[in-house]
Amino acid sequence: MNKIKVLVVDDERLARESLKITIDWESYGCIIIGEASDAFEAIAKARELRPDIIVTDIKMPGMDGLDMIEKIMAFNPCNFIVVTGYDDFKYAKRAIKIHAMDFILKPIDTKEFEGAVQKAVLECRKAKEQQDVTREKLLLDILRGRRPFYDLLENENVYKIRLDRFSIALIQNDSFEEPYLYEQISTLYEQNQIISSKVSQILGNDIYLVECHEDRLAAIIPQEIISCDKLFQRLSILQQEVRKYAEITLSIGISKENSVDNIKTAYEQAKTALENRFYAGKGSITFFKDIENEGNKDIEFKGSIKNEILLTLEACDRKQLANSLEVLYLKTLKGSKANMYLIKQMSLEIIGAATELLKDYNIDEDDIVGPSFTPYQIMRNLNTVDEIYDFVKSTLMKILMAIREYISDASESGIKKALDYISQNYTENISLCDVANHVHHNESYLSRKIKETIGMTFVQYLTKLRMEKAIELLQNPNALIQEVAQQVGYTDYRYFSLNFKKYTGYSPKEFSKKNK
Repeated sequence: MNKIKVLVVDDERLARESLKITIDWESYGCIIIGEASDAFEAIAKARELRPDIIVTDIKMPGMDGLDMIEKIMAFNPCNFIVVTGYDDFKYAKRAIKIHAMDFILKPIDTKEFEGAVQKAVLECRKAKEQQDVTREKLLLDILRGRRPFYDLLENENVYKIRLDRFSIALIQNDSFEEPYLYEQISTLYEQNQIISSKVSQILGNDIYLVECHEDRLAAIIPQEIISCDKLFQRLSILQQEVRKYAEITLSIGISKENSVDNIKTAYEQAKTALENRFYAGKGSITFFKDIENEGNKDIEFKGSIKNEILLTLEACDRKQLANSLEVLYLKTLKGSKANMYLIKQMSLEIIGAATELLKDYNIDEDDIVGPSFTPYQIMRNLNTVDEIYDFVKSTLMKILMAIREYISDASESGIKKALDYISQNYTENISLCDVANHVHHNESYLSRKIKETIGMTFVQYLTKLRMEKAIELLQNPNALIQEVAQQVGYTDYRYFSLNFKKYTGYSPKEFSKKNK
């Protein structure tokens, strides 16, 4: 808890020393930050040190204590305990009028003085809590551009905000997940309490903390508190301490040094620096000055990249797939700092094409990636290139192993050989008998195994291959329908047209016209 700062004012040195030792200030959470021998010195000290409580005599040379109180209250509202040897009602009346906390006569009664200090400390704590909440809201509104920066200058005395040159450190709880249950909310609250406590402990109590989001804290750090060259060391200690006590990592983005009229700009710089976590990984510390000229590149995502990965997947080359993904994500995309949204979109396309590939092998997607597999939702919660790489690699490896297992089973039963024969000869007038003879199986067994393996009969599979080739050929505006029919294995033009319409919903002529 922050110490309550106390300033002692009296023109007699012995009286000041007596006030400092009359009670155990430490036990009340107070610290004596200075003393003054007259009102003028007290005003200067108050302006410099911003005390929370001032214990003062009334009768002093040059300016009395009550005039001093009025002047200090104008720039540093705080609690005053007036101590005097003059039992004069007019002083007491005026002391009350200017909101002095207590009016105590000399010689001081220790119990009475302790009571006055207790009351002043309680008022300070209440005022500080209210002040912290209001100040935090003011700062957050200014950071987000909802209020102009000069509102900060106008309220400088009220909220005791002193900013000349400063940096903003944006501190992200890397372990954050949107809380839905009470237990999660409770855990998040505890984590935030630890983070805030450690920030104050390590960076000091004179910084300004603003909770920007449930998982993000902005520390506004005056330059005179911590210089830039020492900031990295302090923030590294902060990360270590939070990990030790809360078992979570922090990522931190730090703005350049700015003046108060650029406070919103400083906040944007800190956000940009924090976004570098996407490339640098969780637990990183990034200074905006180190990345401000790098930019976020919109590299072109070529279909050939996706096709190359899918071919490697179909070939069941696990080593090559791992190598291709590592080069793509950890070298090309990460090294070029490609746009985060492009990387996510590209990754979703690769995963979508890979899961679609399972249908070609009659493999149930739910059996491989699970019935509740929602890549878009998962991708939203991934915050670094490394996490996206791990997710894509894990998903594709599951699909590769499923295809490999399918091919292995098909090879053992001779079905792969049969399917390869059909794929190579579908343009000919082949029959199930021809295929059975080629692979040395009887027709009944082969028919059953084809249906079990690819989920369709021999005739359905043969028709599928022929129709897909016909669709490809009819994309050419100069193609003749009768020639296309012969090229895909049909001697009877009408039979081809019937099958084509059943497969596509269009006659060959209608389809050809539609694509001209």
